[in-house]
Amino acid sequence: MINRSAVTIRYKEPFVRWIMEADPLPERRLNLSVEDVNKDRTVFLISENEGEMIVNDADFAAWAKRNYRNIFESELEAWYRDPQLWPKQRSYAVFQRWFDLEFHGSVVDLDDQPITEY
Repeated sequence: MINRSAVTIRYKEPFVRWIMEADPLPERRLNLSVEDVNKDRTVFLISENEGEMIVNDADFAAWAKRNYRNIFESELEAWYRDPQLWPKQRSYAVFQRWFDLEFHGSVVDLDDQPITEY
């Protein structure tokens, strides 16, 4: 086990629609389903201290509200690096319509190689 907890993201239909509509070149636009996008979901590692503070759904909801902006912008940037293509409205309410988060208190590293940060 490592000294981290994890948060995984599940993408909802409004986010997938944005992916398909945001590309400025219509001929390049993707035809994706929610299932397609959810086949490869992001895992966010959080500190052990933060993870230990999350003991129930209310704690996790409070954590998500404090940290949603970093997660939101990370997901937008993963698809389109140009912030001009990002939605103007990036409130917590929009985040909740676009994504679901799941908390995982235990993270096990099964590889003996050092972790490399990109």
